[in-house]
Amino acid sequence: MQKQEIVAQLQHIERTYTLSVMAMGVFQDSRIGDLLKGKTTYLVREFLESDEGQVRVEGFKMGLEQMGQTILDGGAKQQQALDEFGKAALRTLIKDSFECIKGYSEETGQAPSFRAQDWYQFARMVRNSLSHDYCFRFNTHDRTLLPVTWRDRTISVSMDNLPMELSLLDHGRSFALFSAIRAFAVDDLA
Repeated sequence: MQKQEIVAQLQHIERTYTLSVMAMGVFQDSRIGDLLKGKTTYLVREFLESDEGQVRVEGFKMGLEQMGQTILDGGAKQQQALDEFGKAALRTLIKDSFECIKGYSEETGQAPSFRAQDWYQFARMVRNSLSHDYCFRFNTHDRTLLPVTWRDRTISVSMDNLPMELSLLDHGRSFALFSAIRAFAVDDLA
C-alpha cells in the first residue's frame, strides 16, 4: 500500500465522520421532528404523502413519518438513537483511522514510530473499547501502562470493565485525536 492511499482513506474517514456529525446536528433540531412527523407546510406535507415521501438507500426504504415516529420522539428514545449514532461515528473515526495507520506502519517497518506517539496508548485503548462492546477491558500489559493521559483526558485502571463514557472523548476531542493521527500519517510516515 502506498502512503497516498492511506491519506485518501483518512480523507474518506473524515468525510464520513463530518457527515455523521452534521446529521446528528440536524436530528437534534426540533424542527426536523416536526418535518418528519408531518407537522409542516403544505408543500412538505404533499411530499410526505406522496410516493416521494420515502427515504430510499440501496434497497432500503422508510417513510419519513415512520422515521419520525421511530427515532424522533423528543425524549429518551431520541437521545438513545442519537447516542448510538454518535458512537458509530466515533467508532468509524477512531477505530478505522487507527487501524489504517497501524496496518501501514507495520507493513512499512514504521510501527516503532507509530507506537512512540504521545497519543498512541490512549488511542489504542479507546479503539479497543470502540471495537468491542464500548467497555474498557484491560489486559495485564494495559494495566502496567495505566493511567494513560492524552491532553486533558485520562484512562485509569478504575475504568476496567466499565463503559467508555462519551464525556471521556466527546466529538470535539475525538476529532482532535483523529487530527493527531492524521498529522502523524501525513507528516511523519514515509
